[in-house]
Amino acid sequence: MKFLFIVISFLAFYAFLNAQSPVIIEPPVVATTAEAGSSVTLSVTASGESLSYQWQTYLPPAGWQDIVGETESSYTATYSAISDGGAFRVEISNSAGSVTSELAQVVVELFTDPSKSYLPTNSALTWAEAKAAAESEGGYLLELNSYGEWLSVVAFLETSFAAMPGEARDTFFATSYAPSGGDAAYLWLGGSDAAVEGEWRWANSGEQFWSGGVNGTAVNGAFNRWGKTTTQQNEPDDSGNQDALALALETWPWVGNNPGFELGSAYQWNDISADSNLYFIIEKDLGGPKVEVPSINPASKATAGGGESYDITITSNTDWTVTESLDWASVSPASGSGNGTVTVTVGANTTMGA
Repeated sequence: MKFLFIVISFLAFYAFLNAQSPVIIEPPVVATTAEAGSSVTLSVTASGESLSYQWQTYLPPAGWQDIVGETESSYTATYSAISDGGAFRVEISNSAGSVTSELAQVVVELFTDPSKSYLPTNSALTWAEAKAAAESEGGYLLELNSYGEWLSVVAFLETSFAAMPGEARDTFFATSYAPSGGDAAYLWLGGSDAAVEGEWRWANSGEQFWSGGVNGTAVNGAFNRWGKTTTQQNEPDDSGNQDALALALETWPWVGNNPGFELGSAYQWNDISADSNLYFIIEKDLGGPKVEVPSINPASKATAGGGESYDITITSNTDWTVTESLDWASVSPASGSGNGTVTVTVGANTTMGA
C-alpha cells in the first residue's frame, strides 16, 4: 500500500510539473449592443487541464470585481436598464498559472430603457439656461450615475457624430465649445459645485458625487469620469471659477493650442465656466414600461350603405385618443388608457341611388 501511495503521489507531482497554463483560444466578443430587457451571453474557449473560471465586471471607481457565482466558461445576464451595461472579463486558471481575457463591453441602447428618456437639443445655452429649459420639458440636465449609462450615452454620441457630414459635425463642435475648457467642445451635464466649492452635486437629485478638487474623492463610491491622462487625474481644477460640469466631446486643451499637453479626452468630465454656451441632453424619469405603438383590430372595415355599428379592439400600454373628422361616423369612447374597445357608428349613405 505504501508503494502504491508513492506511485500515485509521483504521478500527481509529474502532472503538476507538466501542466500547461491556460491559453485563450476564442475570447469573449469585444462589443455587444443590446436592447433593454434582453439577455446576453459572453463565452470563452480556452485550452488547458482542470480549468477554473471567474467572471469579473468593471465598477469604477473601485475597479474590477468578481461576479459572485459566475464560474463557468460562459456568463449570461439580463440587461433591464442602461445602467446594467458594462465591461466584463474572465480570469481562467489552473495549477500552472492563469490568464485574463481582454474586456468585453455590453452596451444597452440608449432609447430602449423603459425607465428613462433622453432628448438631445439643438440650442446652445448657459448652464443655468439649459437647466431651466430641461425643467420646462419635465426633465433635467443629463446625469451620468453609472458606468453603464455613460457607455450608452457615449455609444449614442459616437454613432450620431459618425452619421453627420464633416461640415455639420465641425459646426456642431464649433458652436458648443467652452473657452474655459481649453477651447474644446462639450455638452452640459447636470452637476455643479456653485453652492459650496468642492461639493459636486447633481442639480436634480441633490446627491453629492464628488468631494474636493483634483485630489478629491468619490462620495460613497459614486461613478465619476473626471479628465485624466495615463499618469494622473487632472480635473476638477477650479481654474477661474469653474462651477459647472460638462462632458467633453474631444481632447482638451484643444490640440491646436497645446499639442502634447492634454488634461483629458473625449467623453471625460471637466469643470468649466457656467457662462459657456453649450448643447445639452434632457433626461427624464419615466418610471414605467416602454411605450409601444397601439394596435387596432380590425385595422380596416367595409360598411354597408345602410349604416351600422361595429367594435374595434385597441391594444395599448399607454393612454390613447381617437381622432376623426367625419360627419357621417362617430367613435365612442374617444379616449382611454391601456387595452380597450371603441364602438364606431356609421350613418346611412344618403347619396347612393335607390
